[in-house]
Amino acid sequence: MFAIILALALNTNADTILLKNGRSMEGLITAETTNAVTLNVGLGEVRLKKSQIKSVRRSNNAEIERIRAKWSEDYFDRAPFAPKPLAPLIAPFQQLEQQRTSAQQSHRAIAQIARGATNLQSRAESARKTAQTEYNKLQILADPQTRDEWEAYNDQVARVNQAQIAAVAADRAVEETRAALDREQTNIAAYLRSLREFQHQLKMAKTKLASPGSAEAKFIQRVESRLKAYDSEIGIAEVPFSGDGVHAVMDVQINGAKTGRFMMDTGASRVVLSRAFADAINLRVDTNRVVLMTLANGSTEKAYDVTLDTVEAGGMKSHQVPALVMESSPDPGLDGLLGMSFLREFALQYDAAGGRVRLMRYAP
Repeated sequence: MFAIILALALNTNADTILLKNGRSMEGLITAETTNAVTLNVGLGEVRLKKSQIKSVRRSNNAEIERIRAKWSEDYFDRAPFAPKPLAPLIAPFQQLEQQRTSAQQSHRAIAQIARGATNLQSRAESARKTAQTEYNKLQILADPQTRDEWEAYNDQVARVNQAQIAAVAADRAVEETRAALDREQTNIAAYLRSLREFQHQLKMAKTKLASPGSAEAKFIQRVESRLKAYDSEIGIAEVPFSGDGVHAVMDVQINGAKTGRFMMDTGASRVVLSRAFADAINLRVDTNRVVLMTLANGSTEKAYDVTLDTVEAGGMKSHQVPALVMESSPDPGLDGLLGMSFLREFALQYDAAGGRVRLMRYAP
């Protein structure tokens, strides 16, 4: 016979199995044979050989009810404990929690990337300036005639090539940083969308409740409590805008220097500034960094690739924002477009009647 040795009761009031290796396991014993014991640990069962076990402490009936109640509380959002009528909510809720964990990681990654982005941008600008300086020196040595002149010319060609390689490498590092920021911001935006979608799904489920005191109602209350905590991690800004109900024009501050009138454009991959506004804030524009920008009417226009230190709307500020500077204004009376290089990390809600747009950003 297998001997049962009683021990002091634990706080969990569960069956406690002490193993010969010094570890212990807690749960409810659901089965026992000559050779093994099966222990329910809440979300599953573990089968232990009796040869591994040193002693067992069994719960009484009252303790069994307490541990089951505790599991029901701790694991309320898991299939064995959630009310069956609300089973369709379980998978999206668990997915939402996984997305939140991923968003937390992205938030930390963005902070780390942003810290290094400024230095990368400065190094890239310095490398491009050095490459241009070396190229200008080469022009002075053009049309060599003597052997010494040819040697000086060839030496300078080598320096130009090295400088250009360094500039290309620096620019590539900046682009890789931008891509990394884009990925993390997109991940956070996906979490915000999922949060809003699940809140709507939960609201619909709540309208179908049969009784306020039912198991379904208690489940929804617990989920709502969790979602309230999630909502507390989200920064919200109500930004007034003017426009025709389709196009929203709002005040946006660039580099902390000047506020301009920018039209929100989710179809624009980047923030866009007019050349006049860029000059007004003394933005350095490298005219060698030319990009062909496709306009809404399908035409293309020359623009210049820049990185803005900060972009701020309604108190929501982003750092190291990729942007374009175009020679003309996107539209009369506009200083630029507020594109996705700023908007990507936000969830947006429009209130056309109230003339406001809500910017929601994950900010734990």
